[in-house]
Amino acid sequence: RINIVGLSEIRTAPLAAKLAEEKAGQGLILTTSAKRAKRIASDLAFFSDVPIYILPDLETASFIYEAKSTAELDSRVAAMAAMGGEEPCIVVAPVLGALKKLPPREFFFADAVELEVGGFCEREELVEALLRMGYERSYSTEAPGQFALRGDIVDVFAPQSSDPVRIELFDREVDSLRSFDSLSQRSNAILESLRILPAQLM
Repeated sequence: RINIVGLSEIRTAPLAAKLAEEKAGQGLILTTSAKRAKRIASDLAFFSDVPIYILPDLETASFIYEAKSTAELDSRVAAMAAMGGEEPCIVVAPVLGALKKLPPREFFFADAVELEVGGFCEREELVEALLRMGYERSYSTEAPGQFALRGDIVDVFAPQSSDPVRIELFDREVDSLRSFDSLSQRSNAILESLRILPAQLM
C-alpha cells in the first residue's frame, strides 16, 4: 500500500496514472471538493487507460436522488461495484463522499444475478431480482438503473455499465446476451456471460 499526500493538483493525475500502470491494482484519490474530484478524474482519463470512477459526496447524492435524477447515485453504485471487484481501477472521491458509509461488500454482491449463454433463467425470477436490487421497470432502457420487458427479451441498464444489455430467452434458456446503444438500439458487443449488480446502495 502506498499513501501520498501534499501533491499539487497538476501533478496528481500523471503520478496516479503511473502508479496505476506499475501496480496494476486499485487506487483512491481523496480531494477537498466534488468540483476538484471531477477535474482530477477528467485529467486522469488523459493519462491512463485504467477505469476511473467518482464517488460523489453525501449532500450532492441526496439532493440528486430526491430530484429524481440518479446520476450521482449511479456514480456511487458504479464506484462500489468497481471497488468490490478485482479489476484495476482508480476512484476519485471528495472527503464527504469517502466518509459516507457504503454497504459491506458481501451485502452488495449478495443479490447479484449471474447469466451465461446456454444457461437457464426464469424470466419472472429475473424480474423479481431486478426489482429487489432497485431497478425501475421502464418502456425502454434509456438510463442506468432501468430495465424493460418485451416478451422473452429483457433489457437491463446497470449503473456500472456504459451500455444496456439485451437478454434473449428461449423458454428458460439464455439464448443470447449482447450490449447495445441505448439511442440507436444497435448491438455493439456479443457477450458470453453477464453479471448484474444492484442499481442502488441499499
